[in-house]
Amino acid sequence: MLEVTDNSTWVLSKDFVLKSLDPEKGPFWVFNVQTGSYFELNKTAFFILSCFNKENTIKNVLDIFIARYPKEDKEILVKDFKEATEPVASRKNLHEMTIRCLM
Repeated sequence: MLEVTDNSTWVLSKDFVLKSLDPEKGPFWVFNVQTGSYFELNKTAFFILSCFNKENTIKNVLDIFIARYPKEDKEILVKDFKEATEPVASRKNLHEMTIRCLM
Protein backbone atom coordinates (compact mmCIF):
# COMPACT_ATOMS: atom_id res chain seq x y z
CA MET A 1 0.00 0.00 0.00
CA LEU A 2 1.25 3.46 -0.85
CA GLU A 3 2.26 5.49 2.18
CA VAL A 4 1.24 9.10 1.67
CA THR A 5 4.03 10.22 3.98
CA ASP A 6 6.45 8.60 1.58
CA ASN A 7 9.38 10.81 0.64
CA SER A 8 10.49 8.73 -2.34
CA THR A 9 10.82 10.87 -5.43
CA TRP A 10 8.78 10.24 -8.56
CA VAL A 11 8.98 11.86 -11.97
CA LEU A 12 6.87 11.42 -15.10
CA SER A 13 8.75 9.23 -17.55
CA LYS A 14 10.26 11.10 -20.50
CA ASP A 15 8.31 8.70 -22.74
CA PHE A 16 5.03 10.33 -21.70
CA VAL A 17 3.57 13.75 -22.45
CA LEU A 18 0.51 15.27 -20.80
CA LYS A 19 -1.82 17.35 -22.96
CA SER A 20 -5.06 19.22 -22.44
CA LEU A 21 -7.03 21.58 -24.65
CA ASP A 22 -8.18 23.42 -21.54
CA PRO A 23 -6.44 22.79 -18.18
CA GLU A 24 -9.68 23.39 -16.26
CA LYS A 25 -12.23 21.67 -18.50
CA GLY A 26 -10.29 19.12 -20.53
CA PRO A 27 -10.28 16.82 -22.30
CA PHE A 28 -7.08 15.41 -20.79
CA TRP A 29 -4.63 12.87 -22.24
CA VAL A 30 -1.30 11.22 -21.58
CA PHE A 31 0.61 10.28 -24.76
CA ASN A 32 3.34 7.67 -25.02
CA VAL A 33 5.74 9.26 -27.50
CA GLN A 34 7.57 5.95 -28.06
CA THR A 35 4.56 3.84 -29.05
CA GLY A 36 2.07 6.49 -30.18
CA SER A 37 -0.53 5.19 -27.74
CA TYR A 38 -2.53 7.50 -25.52
CA PHE A 39 -4.96 7.36 -22.66
CA GLU A 40 -7.72 9.74 -21.72
CA LEU A 41 -7.51 10.97 -18.13
CA ASN A 42 -9.95 12.59 -15.77
CA LYS A 43 -9.17 16.01 -14.31
CA THR A 44 -7.86 14.62 -11.02
CA ALA A 45 -5.49 12.12 -12.63
CA PHE A 46 -4.23 14.81 -15.01
CA PHE A 47 -3.57 17.18 -12.11
CA ILE A 48 -1.72 14.54 -10.09
CA LEU A 49 0.43 13.44 -13.05
CA SER A 50 1.16 17.10 -13.85
CA CYS A 51 2.69 17.45 -10.40
CA PHE A 52 5.22 14.79 -11.42
CA ASN A 53 6.43 16.63 -14.54
CA LYS A 54 9.49 17.34 -12.42
CA GLU A 55 10.88 15.26 -9.58
CA ASN A 56 8.52 15.42 -6.64
CA THR A 57 7.75 13.41 -3.52
CA ILE A 58 4.48 11.61 -2.88
CA LYS A 59 3.97 13.62 0.29
CA ASN A 60 4.55 16.96 -1.45
CA VAL A 61 2.12 16.14 -4.26
CA LEU A 62 -0.50 15.02 -1.74
CA ASP A 63 -0.07 18.33 0.10
CA ILE A 64 -0.53 20.21 -3.21
CA PHE A 65 -3.59 18.10 -4.02
CA ILE A 66 -5.20 18.79 -0.63
CA ALA A 67 -4.44 22.52 -0.91
CA ARG A 68 -6.18 22.59 -4.30
CA TYR A 69 -9.47 21.52 -2.67
CA PRO A 70 -9.53 23.34 0.71
CA LYS A 71 -13.29 22.89 1.25
CA GLU A 72 -13.24 19.13 0.72
CA ASP A 73 -12.93 16.51 3.46
CA LYS A 74 -9.22 15.74 3.88
CA GLU A 75 -9.83 12.02 4.52
CA ILE A 76 -11.72 11.69 1.24
CA LEU A 77 -8.96 13.55 -0.62
CA VAL A 78 -6.30 11.25 0.85
CA LYS A 79 -8.38 8.21 -0.15
CA ASP A 80 -8.84 9.55 -3.71
CA PHE A 81 -5.13 10.32 -3.97
CA LYS A 82 -4.19 6.83 -2.83
CA GLU A 83 -6.60 5.27 -5.33
CA ALA A 84 -5.15 7.36 -8.15
CA THR A 85 -1.51 6.60 -7.34
CA GLU A 86 -1.63 3.06 -5.93
CA PRO A 87 -1.63 1.28 -9.33
CA VAL A 88 1.55 3.14 -10.22
CA ALA A 89 3.18 2.50 -6.86
CA SER A 90 2.40 -1.22 -7.01
CA ARG A 91 3.06 -1.38 -10.78
CA LYS A 92 0.03 -3.60 -11.29
CA ASN A 93 -1.34 -1.93 -14.39
CA LEU A 94 0.75 -1.24 -17.50
CA HIS A 95 -1.65 1.51 -18.60
CA GLU A 96 -0.77 3.44 -15.48
CA MET A 97 2.99 2.89 -15.45
CA THR A 98 3.63 6.45 -16.58
CA ILE A 99 5.74 7.30 -13.59
CA ARG A 100 9.10 5.88 -12.70
CA CYS A 101 10.11 5.88 -9.09
CA LEU A 102 13.50 7.32 -8.22
CA MET A 103 14.25 5.72 -4.87
